Amino acid sequence: MRKMPVYMAILAAAFLAACSKTPSYVIAPDEMALLMADIHTGEAVADNSGSFRSDSLRQMLKQSILARHGVSSETFDTLLYWYGRHVDVYMEVNEKTIDILQNRLTEAEKIGATEANVRLIYTDSDSAVVWSSPSMIRFSARSPMYTSTFNLRSDRGWERGDAYTLSLRPVKPVAPISAVVAVSYDDGSVEYVDTTFPSDAEGLQQLTLYLDSTRVARQIYGALTVPRLESGAMYVDSISLLRTRTRSRALYNGASQHRVSLR
Repeated sequence: MRKMPVYMAILAAAFLAACSKTPSYVIAPDEMALLMADIHTGEAVADNSGSFRSDSLRQMLKQSILARHGVSSETFDTLLYWYGRHVDVYMEVNEKTIDILQNRLTEAEKIGATEANVRLIYTDSDSAVVWSSPSMIRFSARSPMYTSTFNLRSDRGWERGDAYTLSLRPVKPVAPISAVVAVSYDDGSVEYVDTTFPSDAEGLQQLTLYLDSTRVARQIYGALTVPRLESGAMYVDSISLLRTRTRSRALYNGASQHRVSLR
């Protein structure tokens, strides 16, 4: 068997390096997508399980996931920084992550689980993730609309006095994000909470709506809106809606709750 000439080996290595989308210290998009899918699953476990109520336990869970992929916390921060500065590759990772999670859902359904049950696998009596829309939204100067809406009809899982927390993470925002979450009751009244996350907002942002424990809710709905962009694009990632059993409004919203009557 003939050996490859040295110069050919060098050229081949250079070609492969040029084709790579990531530098040597950054894991490839496919592997990053698998890591992010596992982290999303872990976050769902931490958010919806009574076993992970402390920050230290949540951190231990995250570190165990990273260790399984051979990644340290410091390396993971570097990965997030690099992918955050390369939005095109980040978008590819996000799409692959969604595909992985959807495939896991499909496999679970094949063994007899319904989609609703799969979403609630890691829930307890206190909370449940009820978001079923895409977890990421892209706004750009060419977007036909600058508002994204969501709508949930009541089901047997609803209870009076529930709290609904909308979470989102701006990715390289260039404009403020206005958010509103509202509930309509069977007596015709509506309550809503709204706020605007500034254009320099970093990390996870949240807005919580508390249902009236004396009224029967019929519908939860809301919207995310950005001003018209003159150029470029911005992304809103990690969008979710968490339902929590509570009878108290002690948690700080960062915004006042309003009530109006439609009758």
